[in-house]
Amino acid sequence: MAFRATLEEVVAADLIVHVRDIAAKNTKEQCVDVLKVLENLGFEDIKNSNKYIEVLNKTDLLTDNRKAETAKKAKENQIMISAVTGDGLGSLVSAINKKLSSGYVVATLKVAAADGKKAAWLYDNAEVLEKTLKGETWFIKIAAEPAIMAKIEGKFANNK
Repeated sequence: MAFRATLEEVVAADLIVHVRDIAAKNTKEQCVDVLKVLENLGFEDIKNSNKYIEVLNKTDLLTDNRKAETAKKAKENQIMISAVTGDGLGSLVSAINKKLSSGYVVATLKVAAADGKKAAWLYDNAEVLEKTLKGETWFIKIAAEPAIMAKIEGKFANNK
């Protein structure tokens, strides 16, 4: 039952991060199996989707030659990492942020420094990219999905 619930969450996910043991002897077969499960859930050609990142983990266990060969063959949505050494984690975080923020709208809003409630609301409903205080006014640069941005624009109509 727990496995089924996990699969249902995958269907609703904004991004699928497929973590592979790249050092395993049967790594390609494992990948094929996972892709078949995702296809059965309705994800056609997910490997080429903007909702998918493939993490090639355990690069610390690869020989230098195999690591170089894997890096040479890696696709744009494949990130090589070692969870043990931390190598590649920065690239993974950047790739996740890029995928999740694609399609976001960016805006800068003015909020009175004394209006902590409005500023808190922005933090709860958007991704705050930058905040600058000029006099008694915060200039808050945010990113949000278009539907959320429409809600924000309605609430902050006089704050642009």
